[in-house]
Amino acid sequence: MVVVWVLVWVLGGAVAVGVGWVVREWIWTPLMLIALCKSQGIQGFPFVPFVGQMPAIDEVLRGDRSGEDDDRLSAVSRCYRDHGSTFYFTVGRTVRLSIADPPLIKDILIANSDSYSKPLHIRKLGILGDGIFVSSGSTWSPQRELFNGPFHTKEVKSKIPTMIECAHSAVDRWLGELHDGHGELDMYQKFAELTLDVIGRAAFGLETGGASESASAVIGSFNRYLLCCRELVFGPPAACPGSLYSIRRKYRVSKDAAAEAQWLRTYMGCIISDRRKSHRKNGGAADSDSTRHDLLDVVIGAVDNGHSESEAKLLNEAHDLTIGDKRKRAAEMTRLTEKQLLANSLTFLLAGHETTASVLTWTIYLLAKHPLWQERARAEIEEFCPDGVVEPQVLNHLKLLGMILFESLRLFPPVPLIGRTCTKENKVGSNLLIPEGLEIVIPVAMLHRDRNIWGDNADEFAPARFGNGISGACGNPLAFIPFGAGPRTCIGQTLALSEAKAVLAVILPLFRFKLSTTYRHSPDVSLTMMPEFGMPVVLEKLEK
Repeated sequence: MVVVWVLVWVLGGAVAVGVGWVVREWIWTPLMLIALCKSQGIQGFPFVPFVGQMPAIDEVLRGDRSGEDDDRLSAVSRCYRDHGSTFYFTVGRTVRLSIADPPLIKDILIANSDSYSKPLHIRKLGILGDGIFVSSGSTWSPQRELFNGPFHTKEVKSKIPTMIECAHSAVDRWLGELHDGHGELDMYQKFAELTLDVIGRAAFGLETGGASESASAVIGSFNRYLLCCRELVFGPPAACPGSLYSIRRKYRVSKDAAAEAQWLRTYMGCIISDRRKSHRKNGGAADSDSTRHDLLDVVIGAVDNGHSESEAKLLNEAHDLTIGDKRKRAAEMTRLTEKQLLANSLTFLLAGHETTASVLTWTIYLLAKHPLWQERARAEIEEFCPDGVVEPQVLNHLKLLGMILFESLRLFPPVPLIGRTCTKENKVGSNLLIPEGLEIVIPVAMLHRDRNIWGDNADEFAPARFGNGISGACGNPLAFIPFGAGPRTCIGQTLALSEAKAVLAVILPLFRFKLSTTYRHSPDVSLTMMPEFGMPVVLEKLEK
């Protein structure tokens, strides 16, 4: 009898603790954060225990399944216009503060950047490990310094001939798929193959062949991984009471994501292993091949030849070096772990091709919809490349093409949302208190379509707005952040823009692009800005 009573007390206590935890985490804490927001004059969506605004968000992310066009950007834009530039909403038990106000964004991303880290759902993307994209603080800083070199403007310029060569190789493949120079291609897929070829050659010394079997496998695996991540990141937690998703479904998606991540790790692991074998064959030195001492060599060198944390600490305490010299020396002696080696290699291979593929895809979409701008861009390229040969130094003179790229990035930024988690209480703007633990969402895609900033034609394609640069277009550089801002600005933005410009300079004089009648407009606005149903475009080869 005593044993029974003990069990009852133990079970009762466990239930009480569990209920208490649920009440605290799923009701009390969100309500306190919402109360703090309201006390500062911030309004938002009604609090719905356990699910918050997840059903509405899920409806937008899943889109219209009727087979019609589904412009989710316009739908989300209406939401922001109804609720203003700053408002709160909840996802499960997480309160998120959406901020689309440039002065506040400046404080979050630049002035007070040390008080914020990547949000938990991004840090949980296991495939990126503890690499430069996910890590924070003392783990992130030396990695950023280490990789600044390979992504410096001078280094990027040296890769432009490779970009042009890859573009011509892609054109040859496309011509092989067209009938008498005319036909329909999924340009999202084609640009993904092309940009994977560029990053593979330029950063990893790989001859992926663009449309090779291995390249297609990498692209397919990465796209499936992104779809799983979208489900895991933006779907409600499986364990929350009243969840719209079953635990079983969440488990299956997690399992699928893990399988794709493992495949990609194995693929990259083989590349790293082959490079190390090549180093050993050459007596520990990088290959003499001109494609060598590339990004992969830098990453491997930081693992095999880096210094310990204690040595780095001694450097930090040195009094005879300037801050700049310390940073440079710290980057040279950074030691990465094997996990960081793998995570960073995957980050640069996968994100490096996906970002540029997105830019190119939406730029061709816009040019196909606006043939007059397409003709103007083509005429500019032919003016500077009269013999049809694109030289690297010509790209800087293609001002109109640069304006078109900026307008494409404004309307369809590669990463539509920037997330941060407050790690230290701080104030932004005039006096807005951001408590520790509050998640911040910066809706880049909505900021770029704010009529108060961009005018009544904010939703329209108007490259001329960038005729006098970014400041002339919007008056505030923090109103145009397709690659983020501050210390954590996308390290590969110069590479992405140069590559996009080089590719367009090659293909626009060779083809006329027109949207296919089968195209369904349904931009994915979750993790990356990609066309959910592809980008079918009709290509017509131009005769010289």
